[in-house]
Amino acid sequence: MNITDNAIKFYDQVKINDIERQKVDFIFRRQSGQTNMLELEIRDYGAGITESQEKRIFELFYRAGNELTRAAQGTGIGLALVHELVHAHRGEVLAVRKNPGLAINITFPITPIH
Repeated sequence: MNITDNAIKFYDQVKINDIERQKVDFIFRRQSGQTNMLELEIRDYGAGITESQEKRIFELFYRAGNELTRAAQGTGIGLALVHELVHAHRGEVLAVRKNPGLAINITFPITPIH
């Protein structure tokens, strides 16, 4: 929910009014070359982030942009919590810059049911 909420919040902040870009895709697939890993890609079509933001996005209390001009509310703990929860479940989480937008890729190990 945090990732989706962030996308919607930032659509409003940067005033993206194009209905084709006001969406969030959820894609489930087996991770490429890994039969025991499930990947969830949560993709938005917003303004995206810079390379330096991509490296810090999961840091606790990190918020992109200028504190004096920021319009979006938040504390900077949401994506840090996502990161910790995914790792607690032996998964990985990665931010991937897209044009336009951002994808958050989450992978989890899966165990076959016998």
